[in-house]
Order: sequence, then structure tokens, then C-alpha cells
Amino acid sequence: MRILKCMIIILLLLTGAPQLHAQIEMRSSPAAKQVEKNRERQRLGIQYYQNREFEKALEIFTALYDEDPSHINYTYYLYALTELQQYREAEKLIRKHSRKNPGSLRYEVDLGFIYLSAGEPDRARETFGKAIESLPANPHEIRQIANAFYFRNQPEYAILTYLKGKELLAGTYTFDIELATMYERNGNYPEMVETLLDYLAETPDAMEEVQNKLQSAMAQDIEQILPGILRENLLIRYQASPEEVYLNELLLWLSVQQRDFSFAFVQARSLDRRFNEDGYRVLDVADLALANKDFNAALEAYEYVLGKGRQSPLYLNGLIGFLETRYQQLANNIKIEPAGMQELESAYIEA
Repeated sequence: MRILKCMIIILLLLTGAPQLHAQIEMRSSPAAKQVEKNRERQRLGIQYYQNREFEKALEIFTALYDEDPSHINYTYYLYALTELQQYREAEKLIRKHSRKNPGSLRYEVDLGFIYLSAGEPDRARETFGKAIESLPANPHEIRQIANAFYFRNQPEYAILTYLKGKELLAGTYTFDIELATMYERNGNYPEMVETLLDYLAETPDAMEEVQNKLQSAMAQDIEQILPGILRENLLIRYQASPEEVYLNELLLWLSVQQRDFSFAFVQARSLDRRFNEDGYRVLDVADLALANKDFNAALEAYEYVLGKGRQSPLYLNGLIGFLETRYQQLANNIKIEPAGMQELESAYIEA
């Protein structure tokens, strides 16, 4: 058996030897060595740039770009020129690189940014507008240009890019999520909410996606402005279109997020009556209200579940929750009420 294992190992080594030899030769070839050398220079150039030693970074990336006009070499070459306020050289670089990559509008954004940096806002606006007007009906290209604007600290033009894209791809893609993200980053919560609700009205299956987006935004909203804007917008839409289920569902979700369990109960009850759900949503609200010690809201919700009768599948859950809420309500009261305790004891015995 040992002899057989040794033979197999020797055979595998012999079989793999040519490939291993080829890999070693490739790694030791002049071309491979030059690639590794260029990577080292690139890392050094980036380090210089990060340390704000822009002259040294420029020297390295000027040489690297001449040898290899890759995107990363172009980007740091342009950054270094911009930091050193060599705007005309930067403009020449952009035009040169653009000719090597025809059809890409992102270099128009770079050009506009250079004009802006050089104190030529009119030329910048003209160039930015030209890029947006030349957008193709291509979602990938539209996102790329919008991101280019955003990374150049031009969120308003990023928004205009997505709005133009929405127009170009009408009926195909809305860019509503991307637009909402840009509105959020720009601190424009009203437009963000409007966009997300319009998106949800057209795409009801996107409820979870919209909730996640809103939850993420609310976590970043230090001043807690967003919940009030969302609630107001939802109530206005609900008054105009009370039959829209997504408004009920989002109001319920928002109420739970804000721990307003009385209002959450109202929304859950409305949905329960509309869809004959046996009180599942209401029971969830009741359990959450109890966990957060909102005893009045919890009792109101549990009583609704109990009101469906003993034949209801959730009757026992509602009864247990109701009794637990009454017990905690009494236990958390500094002044114990004997009458309340006797009433609760009778309820337990009956249950």
C-alpha cells in the first residue's frame, strides 16, 4: 500500500512539474518583473499623493501614464495636476485620455470639474450640461456618469443625470432608488420621501426594499427630521387614496419604528379588517407594545384579538397576552390596588 501511495505522489509531481516550471518562468520573465516594478511605483505614487507630496506623485504618475495609460494611472495623474493647480495640463490630459477612450462621457465630467477648479463656472456648467444631454439610454452608463458627478462633489448634477435617465428609460427603469439616495446625501428628505413613495406606488413588491432604505436613512438622521416628513406625506396620500394598501403598511411600519403603538394598532386593525387576517398583525403590535411597556396600547390590541371570539385561532394567544399585560401593569404600579389584584386573580382562574 505504501509503495502504491509513493508511486501516485511521484506521478502527480511529474505531471505537475511542467506547469510549475512554466509558472516559475513566467514569474521570472522580464515582462513579469516590469509589471511588478510598475506596481511598486504605483503604490509609492499613491502614498506620496496621500501624504500630500503632490510633486513627487506627479513625477511618478506622469511616467507611469506614458508607459501604461490605465484608469488608475490617469486618475492619480489628474488628481496630482489638479492639486498643483496645473489646470491647462490637466485639460490636455483629459482630452488626450478621452481620445483613447471614445464614447465615454465621464471625461466630460472630469473636464467640467477642471473648469470649475480653475474658476470658470460658465464653461463648467456648459460641459456638465453637454454630458447630461448626450446620455445614452443605457442604465450602466447613466449610473457611471451620476457617480462621476457625485465623486466630484456635484450631487445636483448627479440628480439631473438620473432624472434624464428616467426620461430616457421611461417604462423600463425609474432610477428611483438611486435618486432617493442622492436626495438623502444632499439632505433633501422631502424629495427623497416623495421619490420612494412614487416608486412604491408603482412597485408594491418593493416594500421591504423601501423600508430598508428608509431605516438606513433614519439611522443617519441625527436630528430625526425624516420620520416627521415621512408620516406627514403618508397621511396626505392616505387621505387622498385610503384604498392604497401600501400606505397602510408603511404607516404601520413607521409607527412601530417610532414606538407609537396606539397608532400602529389603528393601522394593523385597518389591514386586518380589510383582509380578514384573524388578528395576526394586531397580535404582533400587541406583543411589541407589551415588550415596550406601553400597557394601554397592548391591552387595546389584545382586546381586539379577544373580540374575535373563542373560536379564533389566536384567542388563546390574545388571552395570555392580555393577562400578562394586566399583571405587568399592576406590578409596575408603585401603589398596589387590591381590587385590581382580585380582578386579575379571577381572570387567571377563569382562563
